[in-house]
Amino acid sequence: MDQGAESIRNIKSTAIGPWKIGILLLLISAVPIFAVEYLPLHDYPNHLSRVTIIAHWKTMVHQHQNYVLGNFLLPNIGSDLVMLALGTMFPMDIAGKITIYFSLAMCCAGAIWVNGKINKNTALIAILLVFVLYNGILIWGFINYIFGIGLMLIGFSCFISIRNLYVRLCVGCVFSIIIFFSHLVAFGIYALCVFGYVLNQLWEKKTTLRNAVLSGLQFI
Repeated sequence: MDQGAESIRNIKSTAIGPWKIGILLLLISAVPIFAVEYLPLHDYPNHLSRVTIIAHWKTMVHQHQNYVLGNFLLPNIGSDLVMLALGTMFPMDIAGKITIYFSLAMCCAGAIWVNGKINKNTALIAILLVFVLYNGILIWGFINYIFGIGLMLIGFSCFISIRNLYVRLCVGCVFSIIIFFSHLVAFGIYALCVFGYVLNQLWEKKTTLRNAVLSGLQFI
């Protein structure tokens, strides 16, 4: 019996678990992004062009008659800022591909984290999520939206993971600002998730009205 139990444990320890399969599929999902020179995403060329012009604004003098370098504080610039930062280390087209894949990976990781905190089971979703990464939103090239949703999921995961009220409020304020400038719709979804979670905690009498109000201060 002891030898049989030991054999079963050895099989379980060496078997490829759902988590490993999910990570492997996530790595494989990068192939379509990096295997082609031009990504067939509808709005993506606009992002790439804008970031390229901003990054080389001082040297692209001939573009000054066509464009004006205005205020960059807009509620849809998250992925563009990441592309600008990566553009200092990589060619801009590679920086764009890295940003897109990073945004998809954030969505996947954030959804797994939220599911793990709420349902306590992340094995199956780790595999299933990879099959919906390439969706209509990505085909339309709404990169800032995908980037914002990834941040929203991670931010909400942090919100429900942190128990200390004041630490949660500080972390929530940081995520609220970042998500707001990433994409306004993602910010709205984040607010709905937080309010829904807090209302459920109130309904189940797991928190007080004072704590619920304090949790909402991050949106002011």
